[in-house]
Amino acid sequence: MLWANDHKKGIKIRSPLSRYLKEQRKDLDLSGEWQPQFGNIIAKDYAVFARFKDIKNKDKTSEGFLYDYFIAGIRGLGTWGATWYLDRNYKQIPIDDNEENDVQILLEVIFRDDTIYDVRDVSDEPASYFEKENSINEIRKKIQKYKETRHID
Repeated sequence: MLWANDHKKGIKIRSPLSRYLKEQRKDLDLSGEWQPQFGNIIAKDYAVFARFKDIKNKDKTSEGFLYDYFIAGIRGLGTWGATWYLDRNYKQIPIDDNEENDVQILLEVIFRDDTIYDVRDVSDEPASYFEKENSINEIRKKIQKYKETRHID
């Protein structure tokens, strides 16, 4: 995905999800049915949440214009995280007082222990942040820290 912010136009955002899964599942038997241990992992993905005023529709409601919403993850985890963010953190969505402006935010989704653990707005991060977060060394550090907090070998 390409993302534009104040730091740079066209920052390449890649999902580190497959790297997280590959690193944590290499010692697991993945054949057969789903097992609870498959969810005892940490993983990360990215998503976009956007809201655009519907200016083509001339029919305003009594409360103003209608809005179109767009939610997309790079992978499924990102999409799930974006909807989680909308459901649980809607007050953090940067909508100005007059609610007339469009909103576009880049979200970082953290999955941990079978659930969405956290979703945060990373729209203003520089390209170097995403490069670091997608590096195998950084991913291994985060996995190790997770294992230490869970007392997993």
